[in-house]
Amino acid sequence: MVLGHRLHLLEFHEQQWFPEHIRELVVETLYLIWTQVPMPSMSMAQSVVCRVIEDVLRETKCVEMVDLCSGGGGPMPSVASSLRIPVTLTDLFPQAEHWERLQRSGNTRQFLRFVKEPVDATNLSVGRLRKSNVLRTFCLSLHHFQPQDVRRFLNDTISAQQPIVFVEAQERSLRFLVPFFLFAYPATWLLWVVVLTLRIVLSNGKALLDKNWWMTLALTVVVPVVPLIVWVDGLVSGIRTYSQEEFLDVAVTCTNSASYDWSVFTKIYWGFVMTFYRGTPKKSS
Repeated sequence: MVLGHRLHLLEFHEQQWFPEHIRELVVETLYLIWTQVPMPSMSMAQSVVCRVIEDVLRETKCVEMVDLCSGGGGPMPSVASSLRIPVTLTDLFPQAEHWERLQRSGNTRQFLRFVKEPVDATNLSVGRLRKSNVLRTFCLSLHHFQPQDVRRFLNDTISAQQPIVFVEAQERSLRFLVPFFLFAYPATWLLWVVVLTLRIVLSNGKALLDKNWWMTLALTVVVPVVPLIVWVDGLVSGIRTYSQEEFLDVAVTCTNSASYDWSVFTKIYWGFVMTFYRGTPKKSS
């Protein structure tokens, strides 16, 4: 059950004045949660993201993806590798160094691309990414934007005649907000304890000579600023999440919106809530 009306409250890590180093650690935390947490709910969530995107790719015959407002990348590198289709990561605040590390790792190398320059999601100006056979994705970012911004995203997408999929890992409901309130802060702190310990082990102790390791330890475990920000911003994310009616109310007011099929649906796996919003050009009869 959706709670009340959407409130566009402040998320700390998206503010211009927020310290960049802490922002990067928050983004890295979200990426670690998506890719490194060995829980059935997380692996199933990634699987369902793959299936939803694969369905849209098949329906629209797209051969490439562009992910907007990518942050740390979220599930998209794994999705691209699993589906064996290239994805280009973009953001208004590009995480180029982090994306370069992702590009060098594992099976993602041949499928992962990125734009180092800032990209405005409301006006995608990179020519090769405006082709009609490129699927636009927004993973874990829709709730960051006001309705007028979402309308601009959709108008720009419709003008390029591209399909679009928004993925959100939360919803505005008690079944998301209550467990997150109770468990997210200690779980994020414990995640960083494990990650930093593994970095020592895997580097044969060399991580202890890296000042960045000590800075990360200070901000995630000793004085757990990062887990606190993830917890607060995560609760705000839930409160800011668009309901089906709220998203469709925005979509139908877009220019030429009638030329698209719009849908919103939610899936739940082991308590993990996934909400999908999709728009695809109608097939000509």
